[in-house]
Amino acid sequence: MKLAEILKQPQTIEELYQNLLRRQVEIDVRRGMTKAEQAQIIKELFPEVVSETITMAGYGMESKVKLPGTGGEYKTTLSGGQYPAWLDNKYHTNEYHWQLNRMDWWQNLLAAYAFTGENAYAERVLAELRDWTNVVKRPELTPDDFSKLEKNFHSLSPWRVLEVGIRLHKSWPLIMEHLLGDPVLDLKTLEIFVLSVYEQAEILAAVSPQFFPKADHNHYVMENLGLLWASSYFPEFKNAEKWQKQAMAELERCIEVQMTEDGAHIEACPMYHNGCMRWFTLGLLIARDFGLEFSENYKKRLEKGLEYSIYSFRPTGETVPWGDSRANQGAIMGGFYGYLAFRRSDCLNILRDYTSEQAFYQQIQNHIWFLYDIREFKQCLAETSENHMPLLNHQRRVKQAAFRTSWDKQAHSLFFGVYTPIHTGHTHMDPLGFDYTALGQNLLVDPGYYTYENNAMREKFKSPQYHNTIIINDQYPFEYINAFRYGEQKNGDILLAEERADHFAIIGYHDNYQPVRLMRAILLIEGKDLLVLDLVKGEARTADIYYHLATDQVQQIGKSYLGFWPEVQLQMTYSSGLTAEVLEGEYSKDTDAKSPSKRIHLKAEPVGAENLYAALFRVAPKEQVVEAVQLSVAKDANGWKIQISGEYAYQVKWDGETEIVYQGN
Repeated sequence: MKLAEILKQPQTIEELYQNLLRRQVEIDVRRGMTKAEQAQIIKELFPEVVSETITMAGYGMESKVKLPGTGGEYKTTLSGGQYPAWLDNKYHTNEYHWQLNRMDWWQNLLAAYAFTGENAYAERVLAELRDWTNVVKRPELTPDDFSKLEKNFHSLSPWRVLEVGIRLHKSWPLIMEHLLGDPVLDLKTLEIFVLSVYEQAEILAAVSPQFFPKADHNHYVMENLGLLWASSYFPEFKNAEKWQKQAMAELERCIEVQMTEDGAHIEACPMYHNGCMRWFTLGLLIARDFGLEFSENYKKRLEKGLEYSIYSFRPTGETVPWGDSRANQGAIMGGFYGYLAFRRSDCLNILRDYTSEQAFYQQIQNHIWFLYDIREFKQCLAETSENHMPLLNHQRRVKQAAFRTSWDKQAHSLFFGVYTPIHTGHTHMDPLGFDYTALGQNLLVDPGYYTYENNAMREKFKSPQYHNTIIINDQYPFEYINAFRYGEQKNGDILLAEERADHFAIIGYHDNYQPVRLMRAILLIEGKDLLVLDLVKGEARTADIYYHLATDQVQQIGKSYLGFWPEVQLQMTYSSGLTAEVLEGEYSKDTDAKSPSKRIHLKAEPVGAENLYAALFRVAPKEQVVEAVQLSVAKDANGWKIQISGEYAYQVKWDGETEIVYQGN
């Protein structure tokens, strides 16, 4: 492919270079500063970011990455040569191979060059660029042959269309941002870059819409971002105008389809939601650079998504690892992009207050380059934002609810979901599951995802037995086919989610075990007790209830269990008709990383026409003496009555549907 074949009008690379320089000046005027000026202000105001960037750039200079398959450590990408082995699945993990070809480490190398002026950083990126374009050749593009498209662009290849989209919206644009006009970027390398950008954009325009005709997946957002950047930055491309219109229209369609009216992303995974906050905001930022505008509906749905980022963030300073999510500080990134889009410092400050300063700056390190009112931003961080958001949030479309007793770090917080039928394979097999934290500690946890690989560990971490939920006859609620596919699912929903004067109440159900219906009611009572009620409507051989404790220190005391953490303890008491055992477990906060835990398994057998099983959890400081608790369940003509006896006594009445009443003594 030659330059003349991809441009509207014949131009030499020198002429194109001059056009790019003029265009960059226009962009700098819109932003209010150049990249060099921006680097100086960041160095002045955020030395923590500079230090972290240079540290991370050191790994890039050594060709070391921390990716899926490297066991949570930085390991070499080399296989005998001096550049990454782009075509080698070195660690036998598909995600490693794909993510290697996203070149994420270029962000740190180019930022380090901007901060230090040391040519070695920039030269390393350009050398890898030249090597990649020489080694990794684009497969044949056959728009009318879908099977070949899947083989060439949706398989284990650097040319999987998602990687193409990520390269063109994340790592490759930074070469233009940091090096255009710098002598280190010679015209020959620039021409190699431009030709490859066109070649990749061609894939995004022709292939992506065929893979995601409904515009209902986060991959499609990233792919259209790549197309938007390429077509906007290079209007000289012969298809630029058409591609730009396509990208803008498809991003509008994506946000309409994927971001719900209540604010959640349709895949119902907090990590991907936070990613979409970034990606949809990046669309706004690219558009602003080139004088384009998205619709008011686009902006409205995006801003609403800020709330979900906050509600799915534990008071302990971690994202709830629901579905394929990591227990990280990714919500801060969502809040940061909310600031970039809408100047909403309140949401960002709420999230910041839950984390350490180091964790905060690590999250924004690679994203701070989208910030141009840097001094104002620094001032906003010094301010205190009052949080007037409700303590309960109900996401009706994705069938999730979250509540907390306050916005304090010590608050009780619960995240609950019954997303069935599911939307994508990022969801786990945990309808009626929940994640619970209190007194600054993660207690009853979602286990996270650990791996995307199609193996036994993937199935285990997605299984209901590893979640805080209930199953029937020791069977999954729906068929597990592979790492990202399930069999047919039945309906489920949240019937009630309320904040009341002295407690919170949630009721949900699902029908995946038809003719048996499972119902679960959860009450958080007076900021003290978590009461979980499981109602099984229909006969079954067994009912199995699992609770996953984020500790491996569990003791049985009579008919209660105590879980211990460094500063807190959690007492569990359960109703009659159940046997109990403690099982080994593991939970994960990041890819390839896991910690030992314990799971408590409650079993009922056989199960009659209608049975209710109760479990009470009471958290207290570790040094406090925990009183014995008695829990009884009885049924009368009006429904079920659950009696809690002891120094702190009360009762709960539930009609088995949507009426549930707490009565304190």
